[in-house]
Amino acid sequence: MAILELDPTDVSTWPYWMTLKQVEMALQVSRPVLVAMLSGEDPILPSTIINRHKSGKRVHRRVKRDDVLNLSPSVVESPDEFDIDSDSDEE
Repeated sequence: MAILELDPTDVSTWPYWMTLKQVEMALQVSRPVLVAMLSGEDPILPSTIINRHKSGKRVHRRVKRDDVLNLSPSVVESPDEFDIDSDSDEE
């Protein structure tokens, strides 16, 4: 499946092992945000190293679709929640 075929709103298009680019598309976040989620002693989003370049400068990671699904409701907020021009009865 090509990366361009991934639909952020249709989980059936997500592969089991997702590349970082696919995770960015699914969660609709930028690369620096994704790197922060993957970093640290206890990362927000677990990943698996599948290949490490001999120089140690390049690491290929994959993220399980289930881990992205577990995280996505708390990360991806509804755009309506942030609409400051919405007609709301709450004041």
